[in-house]
Amino acid sequence: MQAIARLRQGLTIERREAKFKRNAAGWTLVVLNSLAALNSTFFFLTALKSGVVGWLMINTCAPSIALFVIGSLLACLLLASRAATQ
Repeated sequence: MQAIARLRQGLTIERREAKFKRNAAGWTLVVLNSLAALNSTFFFLTALKSGVVGWLMINTCAPSIALFVIGSLLACLLLASRAATQ
C-alpha cells in the first residue's frame, strides 16, 4: 500500500512539473492530426469522388483521428475543471 501511495505522489508531482510540455505536445498532435484528416477527407471526397462510404472504406484513420481529437479535448476540459476545483 505504501508503494502505491508513493507512486501516486510521484505521478502527481511529475504531472505538475510537466504540465506545459504535455499540453504543448498534445495540442500539436491534435492540430497536425486534424490537418491530416481534413486533407485526406478533401482528397477522397473531391479529387477521387469516392463518396462517404468509399472514403470510410479506404481511409479508416480519419474517424480514429476524430476520436483522438474528441478524447484529447475532453481530457483537457476534465483536467481544467479538476484544477479549478482544487
